[in-house]
Amino acid sequence: MAVHRTVRVQHSATHPDRGAITLDGDTLTLVGEVDHGLVARWTAEAPADVTATTVDARAVTFLGSAGLALLAGLARATPSRVVLLTEQRVVTRPLTVTGLDALFEIRPD
Repeated sequence: MAVHRTVRVQHSATHPDRGAITLDGDTLTLVGEVDHGLVARWTAEAPADVTATTVDARAVTFLGSAGLALLAGLARATPSRVVLLTEQRVVTRPLTVTGLDALFEIRPD
C-alpha cells in the first residue's frame, strides 16, 4: 500500500515595489506587475518542476507576455485543470485574446 505525504513547497520572487510571485503549497499567487523582470527572477530562482492547482491573480495590475508564458507553462505542466482566481481585466483580457483562457477554470474568488 502506497503512503502519500503532502509536501508544502514555499518559494517566492519579488521585484521591489512592483510585484511578487509566491508559491505556497499548491497555490501560486501573483501580485502587482507580472512583467519580464519579475518572471525572469522567478524562473531563475524557482524549482524547474513547479506545478500548482490554483493561481491567485486577484491582485495583478499588469500581465505582460512573460506572465502569459508563465501561466501557459504552468497550466501545461499541471496534470489537472488549473483554477485561476481573478476578475481583473488586465488578466482575463490577454488570456481571452490569446486563447489561453481555455487552459484554466477562471473563477472570481
